[in-house]
Amino acid sequence: IDSKPGLREMLLHLIQVHGYRKFAFVKGPENNQEAAQRFQVYKDTLTEYDIPIDKDLIFPGQFIIESGTSAVKFFLDKKHILPDVIVSANDGMTLGVQEELQRRGISIPYEIAHTGFDDQSSSSYSNPSISSVRQPLEEQGAAAVKLIDALIAGKKMDRLTILNTKAVFRESCGCFTSCKEYQDTYNFQQGLERKR
Repeated sequence: IDSKPGLREMLLHLIQVHGYRKFAFVKGPENNQEAAQRFQVYKDTLTEYDIPIDKDLIFPGQFIIESGTSAVKFFLDKKHILPDVIVSANDGMTLGVQEELQRRGISIPYEIAHTGFDDQSSSSYSNPSISSVRQPLEEQGAAAVKLIDALIAGKKMDRLTILNTKAVFRESCGCFTSCKEYQDTYNFQQGLERKR
């Protein structure tokens, strides 16, 4: 799975559509390759848009709900910073972010927005619903079956298949009906690119 396309799309959306400038990031485990890639995309995209990367707004998470809860406490209580948006490297941590913000009575997304990664089923059912980066799990399964079929048939196949991620915009980033137009435009542009 290539984390870059979907996460970059999400970050560009947060910058261009919502105008957020003060970003916080909840990282994944230190030695996790996917977590490292997601953090690099975050740094590269913010740098590209001349948005400062504040070390006080980066928290070392562990892909668990408690990391999101701890991140909010770290940003608000220890560093005394109120970010515009908290971007988490997975949905588990962003669920923790959401729970802690709501426990404090902080309005999402009006006071602080947040986003996740993975697009777990709970993301669309949360209140508010969570903007996330979708991993193509069904396509992964289909690609695996296709590979097994080809190997059984004695065909040579590429040993590596890379599938892209995609941003899904919901309420937690500030999208209500207005962002549907953005999503429709993006889908239309992607369709044109595929036809070329």
